[in-house]
Amino acid sequence: MADGARATGPRPTMPSLLALAPADRPALPRLVAALVVLAAEVALALAALDFDHLRGAAVWWAEPMRLLSHNAPWAACVGAVVALLGYGRFGAAGRELAARVPTGFESLAALALHAALGLFFAAVSQLVLAGGTTVAWLQPVLPFVWFATGLGLVLSLALAAAPTECWRAALAPLARPLGAGLLVGTALFWTGRAVDGTYVLWGPLADVTLATSAALLRLVTEDVHLEESTRILGVGSFRVIVSKYCSGLEGLALFGLFFGAFLVLVRSRLRLARAAWLLPAGMLCVWFLNAVRIAALVALGAFHDPRLAVDAFHTHAGWPPLVAVALGCVALTTRVPFFARAGAANGNARAAAAVPNTRAPDGTAAHLVPLLGVVATGLVAGAFLEHGGSSAPLRALVGAALLWHFRHDLGARGVGSALRAFAGAFARGHVWLLGAAALALWLAFDAERGLGGAPPAWLDGAHPAAAIAFWVLAFASYALVTPCVEEIAFRGYLQRRLASADFEAVPYTRLAPVALLGSALAFGALHTNVLGGVAVALLFALAAARRGRLVDAIAVHALVNAALAVAAVATGRYGLWF
Repeated sequence: MADGARATGPRPTMPSLLALAPADRPALPRLVAALVVLAAEVALALAALDFDHLRGAAVWWAEPMRLLSHNAPWAACVGAVVALLGYGRFGAAGRELAARVPTGFESLAALALHAALGLFFAAVSQLVLAGGTTVAWLQPVLPFVWFATGLGLVLSLALAAAPTECWRAALAPLARPLGAGLLVGTALFWTGRAVDGTYVLWGPLADVTLATSAALLRLVTEDVHLEESTRILGVGSFRVIVSKYCSGLEGLALFGLFFGAFLVLVRSRLRLARAAWLLPAGMLCVWFLNAVRIAALVALGAFHDPRLAVDAFHTHAGWPPLVAVALGCVALTTRVPFFARAGAANGNARAAAAVPNTRAPDGTAAHLVPLLGVVATGLVAGAFLEHGGSSAPLRALVGAALLWHFRHDLGARGVGSALRAFAGAFARGHVWLLGAAALALWLAFDAERGLGGAPPAWLDGAHPAAAIAFWVLAFASYALVTPCVEEIAFRGYLQRRLASADFEAVPYTRLAPVALLGSALAFGALHTNVLGGVAVALLFALAAARRGRLVDAIAVHALVNAALAVAAVATGRYGLWF
């Protein structure tokens, strides 16, 4: 499915590295390789360096180093601001860099320096993690040596990929976005940490949320217990505490970041003064639906099942309303003429009238809806099931139905041809090699995950036919449906969309560094094993690029998931699966 680029009419494309012919970008493979190596090294460093146990160490730099445990959210804040401020410039910088690197450029000295610095960085990291060294003069400056070595690792790898003057010319347009992103992102991060530790915002919001939820419950019953001083709400003997995590502040922040970023990215197509009103309106909807969620949780615990209320419903019920409001606001701004610029709306209307029925429908929905449907099914069903894994059969059926519905838009000529292509992928040696490598990386980055987890408890007393049906559908969901919908969304759509607006015209054989890393990061963010997700996503992209067929990436993904499921059943470490 979606293995080839579909023939469509001409569309405006976003500048990218893919605009250059292969002969015009001889440095691209080297740049891609450097990007992959850097991503792998950063992932390994994040997985290996845990400074939290420096608490109480008798050195001045112990607490500052412990703050590095917050590097991931800080980097996310900085990266988001840089992406917003520098949107549209990264493709130009990449093209400039690839075009300027001399043909045949090699820097073995930089590679040797990078390898030496890597060994030295590992040794210094061990000293830092041990709380210092016995060398008197090195002890006070050890963190500076560690930081300088890490910076040298990055710079030496960059010099191995391209000369200094090439980097200087390519990164000059990005100087302001990078500098401003560092300052603004850091300020946002520490502001968020300061707010998180005080009652300045979430305290009053929790009080209002509590009062609203209590009012909603009084519409159903008079036996409502409310303690405003301790923020306790309940019906009868079932009571909950409305903490800062239940106040709605987290949902408001997530919606504000998502929809605010969307408005910034598409501002040229909108009447921004009108569309901006959807930001507070959406935040109000998100907050009210959170109050409804708390009232529903209390009612569920008081009148039906307390365990279900505090476990599954409390964990999963907050996401579907938040996602629905966010996507609903996006749909309003993109589909209602009231929010669109007059020129853009009229131009689109004239283009549609001038060329009726000559362009194939955009394949965005076909690539994204199957994944969204599977995720939404899991979230909604998980809110009412004691074990999230119990929704696996339903997710399998929903995913299969959506893939069937969009089969023609995804390029499948029929179920038989799709199955033959999928089976044929397993005859390729690179599929098995990349599958083994991806499995090893996934386990290496999340070695403790398999120790937890268990299959649904209801299986113990279930009828054999019901148990067999569950296991078959659960395996199909994890090993077949999930690889299909995720690869179609992340490799089939996102990776190519980051390279060009006309994503269906982008072949899988061409890998743009920004697109490759961006789709890998998004894939990792969808999984609890974030670093492992980023690492295996890069291998899935390489699998698709090997023959230019997405089915190879799906096959590698399926091998990894099937191996994890079999290992979970064989060893009893069900955290590998559920």
